[in-house]
Amino acid sequence: MEYYTNFESSNIYQIGYESSTSTLEVEFQNRSVYQYFDVPEHIWNRFKTAESKGQFLHYNIKGNYRYSRV
Repeated sequence: MEYYTNFESSNIYQIGYESSTSTLEVEFQNRSVYQYFDVPEHIWNRFKTAESKGQFLHYNIKGNYRYSRV
């Protein structure tokens, strides 16, 4: 899992991506963790560079990919 933490967010603590399984992981400031499945790598790359991680998650990931709370 490749983790990315070089950003500031009021809601998201860190994000991670496992390219071999196309699994995106989001850890929130309250330490809850969600995994989103079958997320293409280009979405991961856009997520890392998004100015607002929370907005990107809301508009591009939630509701578009299967997920599970870890």
